[in-house]
Amino acid sequence: MSQMAPARSYRQIVASQFKRNKLAVFSLHIIFILLFIFIFADFLANDKPIAMKYHGKMYFPVFREYAVDWFGINWQDQFKSQQFKILEHSYEEGDWAIYPVIPYSPNEYNLEAKLHPPSSIHLFGTDELGRDVMSQMIHGARVSLLVGFVAVAIYVFIGIILGALAGFYGGLIDIIIQRMIEIMITFPRMFLIITIVAVMETQSIINIMVILGLTGWTGVARFTRGEFLKVKNEDYVVAAKALGYKDFRTIFRHVLPNTLTPVLVTATFGVAAAILIESGLSFLGFGAPPEQATWGSLLSSARDMLPSGWWLTTFPGLAIFITVTVYNLVGEGLRDALDPRLKQ
Repeated sequence: MSQMAPARSYRQIVASQFKRNKLAVFSLHIIFILLFIFIFADFLANDKPIAMKYHGKMYFPVFREYAVDWFGINWQDQFKSQQFKILEHSYEEGDWAIYPVIPYSPNEYNLEAKLHPPSSIHLFGTDELGRDVMSQMIHGARVSLLVGFVAVAIYVFIGIILGALAGFYGGLIDIIIQRMIEIMITFPRMFLIITIVAVMETQSIINIMVILGLTGWTGVARFTRGEFLKVKNEDYVVAAKALGYKDFRTIFRHVLPNTLTPVLVTATFGVAAAILIESGLSFLGFGAPPEQATWGSLLSSARDMLPSGWWLTTFPGLAIFITVTVYNLVGEGLRDALDPRLKQ
């Protein structure tokens, strides 16, 4: 007598459907590589050693002993070591240092090497100030991905809350939230963001992330509202109300977990959109501060150097194109896996 195959969980079914989309799986692997670069950018490209032995003492990682300005936050007081001081060219016997694969800082100027094309020394060439382009792209990947993740996290949170309230309660609350959504989508998002950024006193990546988050929640709110309208009259929701559960518990513990499918897909596409918008803002000069390496700022600096500085547009442009494409492909694969009917 043959045995019946064990029933698969919904997660296993979705994973199986997703794995059938080879292009989406390949794109997911590229995203993992980008996440690796995001986490280990300082270990991949830096003009400071990763680890070193100096005068009998070990230091790891060495670059953390320097004052680092990340996204407008000065970490000097947190990471400064009073006993540590690099004395260049004073190594003793037995001292050693391990440098990153790309031994250049994104802000390391070398006017003698400005506008050098790709070579064995600078794999992606140098810009008009002699800075290594590959180092800038590695650290720019961190900025782009961080903007995408944080901005999406902000507007997904806002959209879920507002969409859940509108779909669950209906009536006046639904009308007010619907009018808020209509007002937000009336304004072209890019022009709205540029207007807000232009009136701010300082340029900061934090400002960009917050603005993107506060202006991108409408799609998530509409999806969440629609899903709540479909399930709020289901038996388990009616039973939760009959048992006297508070609305907060009913919404966030019983209804919301069953309505997150379109939100997850929207968030994946949202990361790609946020990266593209941040690159556009940096290209126009409204994004990150000038000292912050981003893909958009590299493209902006290359406008006056074409065609001689072709590498300044080719590599950042490809990075933006590939990143946005793989996130969109993963989003489509996830959408099809969560609801195979959409393939038809």
